[in-house]
Amino acid sequence: MADVTVWTATEAFSVRLDSRLNTVPMPSVTKNAVWPAAGNEPSPAASRPSIEGAPDELASRAPYPFCGRAEIGDPPEVLGCFRDAVLAGREAEMIERVFGTEGGEMLWVYRYDGSGRLVRYAHDQTVGGDGRSADTWGRSDGAIILGITPLAWDFDPWSSAQF
Repeated sequence: MADVTVWTATEAFSVRLDSRLNTVPMPSVTKNAVWPAAGNEPSPAASRPSIEGAPDELASRAPYPFCGRAEIGDPPEVLGCFRDAVLAGREAEMIERVFGTEGGEMLWVYRYDGSGRLVRYAHDQTVGGDGRSADTWGRSDGAIILGITPLAWDFDPWSSAQF
């Protein structure tokens, strides 16, 4: 079983999920739901690292406090810095490098302007099952999904477009 809480701009809703059941009960308004606390690390300095071959929208972006670069979630402090900024409603940016199953890599640039949705720019250079390499840029708007540990989170894309 798991209790899931969702916050909107005005209310919080909770629902208990039970994997033994075939249905999910209706969420109910929760009066005492506590928003997860951000860490107390200071906000990093604003920066706009250059990214080779980036589309104009990304290359000319406004500098945000830069949490750093991570590779497959390491060091976790980079992800934690970004998560804390989102929870506190502060601008932030981080860059993460991940790898494709068949080879190649993907560069993700996460940005948050202090409210609303997150933005993830992606440079896909992965290799497909046919051996061909991709070389595409895209942008996704979405939400942060908090993990079970303080620094863990994931990105939930709502909409995506390629450049």
